[in-house]
Amino acid sequence: MRATLTANTGPLDDRAKAYSAYWSGFGAFLQDKRAPYKILNPAPHDYYYGFRISRPGFALAETAGFRDRKLGVEIYISHRAAKRAFDLLEAEREAIEDEFGGQLDWHRLNDKKGCRIAVSRTDLDPRNESQRAIQYDWFFDQMQRFSRAFRDRIRALPLDNVEPGDPPSALPAAADS
Repeated sequence: MRATLTANTGPLDDRAKAYSAYWSGFGAFLQDKRAPYKILNPAPHDYYYGFRISRPGFALAETAGFRDRKLGVEIYISHRAAKRAFDLLEAEREAIEDEFGGQLDWHRLNDKKGCRIAVSRTDLDPRNESQRAIQYDWFFDQMQRFSRAFRDRIRALPLDNVEPGDPPSALPAAADS
């Protein structure tokens, strides 16, 4: 998998330094696990980090909210046909959640370009360094579960000739894997 990172420029404030340390620690954790995910250097300076999954326009993202004390992992869909991709995936919701091993939060985000399918927890505080190993383990477990449930499905979505405004019913059925 290839990591994506937006450019971080300028001097870092305390918040940015804390996030950079958090994601650097997660990068070291992934390296120790010999995970297929790599965090680029320098580490991100914000609450979000994403890896491309299966094709452009789909990210496997991790969030660590210092302010709201919330951890999350999600599939974020920013593809030009995000709503149609989301609708096709949601049509397989039961099978996906069975394969994932739990319930997911499905957010079509009708007023936005993108969509997200997520899982989160608020019982761990990302600012608490003594909980980092537990947090990183949780992230990695969720990333593996998302990859198993979504990787092939995303790859098989028939989106090559899709226009953003086309209704989901105009799509051909997803290819069998």
